[in-house]
Amino acid sequence: MSIHILIVDDEEPVRRLLTKELGRKGFATDTAANGDVALRKLMESSFDIILLDIVMPGMDGISMLRTLKNDPASPAIIVLTGKATVDTAVEAMKAGAYDYLTKPYKLEELTIVINRVCEQRRLSLRNQLLQRELARRESPGDFVGTSPQFIHVLNLIEKTAPNDSTVLISG
Repeated sequence: MSIHILIVDDEEPVRRLLTKELGRKGFATDTAANGDVALRKLMESSFDIILLDIVMPGMDGISMLRTLKNDPASPAIIVLTGKATVDTAVEAMKAGAYDYLTKPYKLEELTIVINRVCEQRRLSLRNQLLQRELARRESPGDFVGTSPQFIHVLNLIEKTAPNDSTVLISG
């Protein structure tokens, strides 16, 4: 599973460097020069993480954070800024940032935060799947049957249900 990262920064050299270095680490990246462009890209594509600068022309980072805060499907946002103050850090975290790094930062430090986001999302997805499995086991639903073969068919249904594909189960 490839992690797709949107890099939002008004400085072209920063976008280029992050694209190159994160690409070397196996991450897929896309870039935007400001919040307005980033929001358009978010409507067109799906991203797992946003690396977001605070100070940009047009829609700045804090405004973008506030726009995305109430969307449960929005990616995790890691704020990267050269204009670091305690106030902006607090404001960014209150507005929904996952983490906050100040420029210059070490690439390894950023990679650790990205990996932490990935692990948290993986655990959250696993938790949801386990909760569904528990609910399924606790309530038999509309199915009648307890044989091992029937339980196997129910497990196949549960595994394939999240896929957006047509499936034929025979037996």
